[in-house]
Amino acid sequence: MPSFTIVIEPPIMRINTVLGAMSARQGSLLAVILLLGIKLTLLAIFGPIFTPDSAGYAGFADLILSHRLDADLLTTAIPVTLHRVIGYPALIAGAKLVAGGHWAWLLVAAQMAASLGATIAVRQTARQFGFGRKAALAIAAAQALSLPLLLDQAILADSLYSSAVTVVVCLLLRPFTDSAAPMRRNAAIAGLLLLLAFLLREATAYVVVGFVPLAAASYRISRSLGRTALIVLLVIGPVILGVQTYKSWNEARIGQRIVTTGAQTTMLQALGLAAQADPTIFDGDSALDVEARNGFHTHEFGEVLAINDRLATRDGWTAPMIAAESFAKYGREWRRHPLAMATIVFDNLRSAQMQLMVRPVASVRDMILWSTGSDGGFDRWIAIRQGKLTELPILILGGLEKLAAMVLFFTFAVATPLRWVGDRNDAAKLAAMTVWMLYFTFFSAYDLVHLELRYMAPVVPASLLVAALQIRWLGGIWAARRSLSHT
Repeated sequence: MPSFTIVIEPPIMRINTVLGAMSARQGSLLAVILLLGIKLTLLAIFGPIFTPDSAGYAGFADLILSHRLDADLLTTAIPVTLHRVIGYPALIAGAKLVAGGHWAWLLVAAQMAASLGATIAVRQTARQFGFGRKAALAIAAAQALSLPLLLDQAILADSLYSSAVTVVVCLLLRPFTDSAAPMRRNAAIAGLLLLLAFLLREATAYVVVGFVPLAAASYRISRSLGRTALIVLLVIGPVILGVQTYKSWNEARIGQRIVTTGAQTTMLQALGLAAQADPTIFDGDSALDVEARNGFHTHEFGEVLAINDRLATRDGWTAPMIAAESFAKYGREWRRHPLAMATIVFDNLRSAQMQLMVRPVASVRDMILWSTGSDGGFDRWIAIRQGKLTELPILILGGLEKLAAMVLFFTFAVATPLRWVGDRNDAAKLAAMTVWMLYFTFFSAYDLVHLELRYMAPVVPASLLVAALQIRWLGGIWAARRSLSHT
């Protein structure tokens, strides 16, 4: 009689067998379905997430719909149509026209679609840099399940802004691996996306300088200063034109060439933080100094709003006046009190900023917090101390997540400049350094004033890709040395 052998595969081996048999297209489709399943499940549980900033965007949108964009521009302390750029409110206004009371669901759907496009771009870029199917999917999954998991569901400009910048970086990285890439077309698309990004967040006018090294690296292919200058101009030119056009619009409205009056809160908040270290920050006789000196006690954001209100009602200052003086004073105090102002930089530093590359557990925790006002002990030791032992697996997973994220961050932050100094010249080395410069351009711009985790979301995907490149590089060095030791 013939004999038969029954082989029972462990589940993980069975999964690998199935994945190995899939085509690249089938595997990518499965990954997209799983990602959408996760996002839609969280959306069904929590719905669109509203934050304190959401009300300002929605209020701006209502003014657009009621044709009252110029209402109370110089009579209220913080007029919303001057305090923010018009891009995201305009999208909300459009969603309200199309979906009525369900506008937030439509907007979140659009954000998720854009985010999915950015994830696909990250995966394609990883493949172009030589990563295999599984490694590229892992990089894309880490990107999709980090901050986008949270921000895609929130009524904030961050999701669309991050998606736009991620696609820009992927477009500008193409020439590093493909000398036949249409550089001018990609640069033009990147420039238009950056213009849209500026309309979502005015800080783009400052951080756009970080894209210059990425664009200028096209010289390694063109070997022409003129062509390289054209690529750089195509990338940053639309933002420059957008800034000037926006200033002209505001000049027609209020007689002053400004983009926004955001400095009346951001710069004043930063100055208040520095005043904790040195109260003489506000030792002058101007109305701003007097109101800030009397108004800052706990140095919370509510006090910033109250100071603005008193400057408008008691002293007759307009929002542009408050913003201009806050901006000018910020610069003066760096010259007068550099050590006190340096406390702004250090106070903005958080360990969580090194844990952004892998954070699905942290994103779900933040989602609970933003939706309910409390994280309920999710991914917190307090839950274990309260006897909720069922939370232990989540806590362990969260700890592993933080460890992985910090390893990736330090690999990116430290190995990149070391490779630049010591390794041979190649595309991966140059690409990594330009992304490193872009990342720390964003970081520095916000750290000097006010830095929140979500502000770094646009550059986390590229830094994750570079971290993977550096791990591969370090692995190659280790393998080469091990090989030499055995010969």
